[in-house]
Formats: sequence, C-alpha cells, structure tokens
Amino acid sequence: MNMKEILKASLFAFFDLLSLFGYSQSGPPVILIGPPMNRLEVMRLEYNKPVGLNEIRMSECFKSYPKLNTLITCAYSQFESKDKQFFVFTTLYRPLSAEDSVFMSKISPNKIKTLDWMHEANIKGNIRESLGEDSAANWRSFVHYGTLGNARKFFNADSLLTYTIKLDPMDAYQGKFNHLEVLCIAKKRRGVIYLFELYTDEGKRNLMTYQKELEGIFRFKE
Repeated sequence: MNMKEILKASLFAFFDLLSLFGYSQSGPPVILIGPPMNRLEVMRLEYNKPVGLNEIRMSECFKSYPKLNTLITCAYSQFESKDKQFFVFTTLYRPLSAEDSVFMSKISPNKIKTLDWMHEANIKGNIRESLGEDSAANWRSFVHYGTLGNARKFFNADSLLTYTIKLDPMDAYQGKFNHLEVLCIAKKRRGVIYLFELYTDEGKRNLMTYQKELEGIFRFKE
C-alpha cells in the first residue's frame, strides 16, 4: 500500500477498535461481545442471527496470520457452518461523529470528512496486497457489484460489492480455510458492513447455501 492507503486503512482499524472496546468519551471502555450494541444503534442496524450458522461470541485479530491481519485487521463476531467448512467474520464501520471528523482532519493532510467512500480505498488496498500493483490499478475489474434491488431487498442498503481472494497455503486460516470472499454492504451516511467469508475447498461446493444464510443478517432501518 502507498502512504495514502495506509492512512485510510489505519483509520478503519482505529474506529473498529473504538467499537471493539465500547469506546465512550463519557465513561471507561467496556469490552463487548458480538455485534457491538452501540454500533448497531448509531448505524440504526437490525441484527438477525442466522438460523443455519453457529454464532461464536469472541473476537479475532488474526495475530498468527499476517496476511489475514492485513486484509481484515480485527473482527468481533464469528459464525461457523454446521459442517465447519465455512466461517464468517463481521466488522461494522459507523459514520463519523463531529469529534471523529476533527480528529481525522488533524492527522490527514486531505482532511477526510466521511467514510462513505473509504470502503473503496480499502478494497483497492486489499487487491493490491493480494494480487499486486497492476491489479490494483484496475481494481474494479476484480469486484462484482450487486444490484440495487438486492441491496435494498436483503439489507436495505445502497450498494453491495464482493471480491474473492485465493489464499496461499501458508496464509490459510487454521491451515484449511484457503478461500476468502468479502461482501461489503454500504449505505450513505449510515456506515459500512463487511462480511469476511472464509471457506475450505470442500466448503466451496456449498458456498451458495452458506451465503443464503447471510441474507438479511444486518438490515439498515428506515
């Protein structure tokens, strides 16, 4: 990543950690398990537990997996398929508060004011990290854009973006989850949701079945 993209990725990680530990200016941090309630409230999100997936209430920062740590950083909710061939890690990025904007304007030469567009820079950086500089220059060709109809139907969102990364054996999660598909769900001025789907070669055959369980897992309220 270049310095501009490193800054953007760092900002994502910074705001993710604030919610991981229940940051509040008015009180001490409180460790949260599952989708942070304060983030759900701020983003006006409805959470619906997937029926066909097991919920695992623990965070994961991939400290033993440098590649995944770069691509995902930290996730605070996990879901696992019944056959244990499919994992989902979720991350929610809330919109900026006035205090956040002041902080970001101090550390960013470009005076970033919004997260509405930052998910695209994050995706571009992930594609550069996984596929190289040439691919990053044409990053949109590696991204599938879902229809607005499906974005509204399943998540009441404005946009759906997905991209897939094949992990090298040394980077495979738990030594066997060697495929990563990322679903990015965005709604203007409300935030961004990432679903990081890790699956095995065996799980790839049932991918559409697993993904069906994710429809409506989060839904932006009206």
